[in-house]
Amino acid sequence: AIAITLRAVSGLAGYVVKVKKIDSSANTVTIDGNGAETIDGVATQVIAAQYTSLSVVCDGTTWHIF
Repeated sequence: AIAITLRAVSGLAGYVVKVKKIDSSANTVTIDGNGAETIDGVATQVIAAQYTSLSVVCDGTTWHIF
């Protein structure tokens, strides 16, 4: 399993992060907001299935899935 912590949102308006799980293992990829920051209102997002991706964009205050 792997955990990815996003950068702090300050000064990152318009910044995009894309994450894709490419292996077939049972391991998950966890995307975590920095500190108390959230992604669409929750602390973490988890990718469990092979070839699944997650794209997030920062608005300068929080991260949003798109």
